[in-house]
Amino acid sequence: MPEINVGRIGLTPITWTDYVGTAKNGDDIFSDGPEDIYKFSIDNQGRNINLTLRDIASGQNATLQLYRDVNGNGRWDATDQAQGLLASSGNPGNSDESINYRGAATGGTYFARVYNYGSGTTYHLDLSGTLSNGSSYDRASNLLPKEVAVGRLVSDRSFNSSVSDANTTNTYAFSVSAPLFQRTKVDFILNGLSNNADMRLVRDSNNNRIVDRGEVIASSMAGGISAEKISASLSSGNYYFQVYQFSGNTNYNLTMDHKGTSFS
Repeated sequence: MPEINVGRIGLTPITWTDYVGTAKNGDDIFSDGPEDIYKFSIDNQGRNINLTLRDIASGQNATLQLYRDVNGNGRWDATDQAQGLLASSGNPGNSDESINYRGAATGGTYFARVYNYGSGTTYHLDLSGTLSNGSSYDRASNLLPKEVAVGRLVSDRSFNSSVSDANTTNTYAFSVSAPLFQRTKVDFILNGLSNNADMRLVRDSNNNRIVDRGEVIASSMAGGISAEKISASLSSGNYYFQVYQFSGNTNYNLTMDHKGTSFS
């Protein structure tokens, strides 16, 4: 099948809407089988490759994979398929899939593979290339997958995970609910670091699943392996919380400390 040529990705996310599956979808020449292949490139400024596959139909199960162009010929071929796999996301059912990978400093060509195990589904694929060598703010993914679906935050929650060159950002989706005119108090604490990682709190005001200007409502960017903390007072709604790599690879402990509600 032909590759879908996205072109060069950068700080401005690109969203592609398509269909993949064994059941033919009208006259879409790109959807005549269980996989879609997207070709894209990054420049040599140092880019984190951010991919999100979302809005998969109920009852379907799609996976997302990232490959590099091993032989540099700009074509999705047998060599790439056999030797080029860099990262894979295969969550159960129709859950969002997410890949955040530190690309080669020299730039180059990559392929995103969308594969569906069911009869067929429409989907949205988001792609961006944030700066892996920029300020701390620039290093986080600007895509908002429901990578870890926390649900409604009504009590303390703890998570143990890691960030690395192969997984530069983890995104937690949660909601809070408070009585009228009250707000929910939450402390977000990140510790147990062996290298520098930072964190930020996002409210996706327009629900486009992209971090737009003004949607980061709090952040913590302490230096070194110091613990990070954000104390937030949140109105009822849906939020995203991101832990992301600044330098090196590290495990971490994340606590969402639910402090209750108050009039403030």
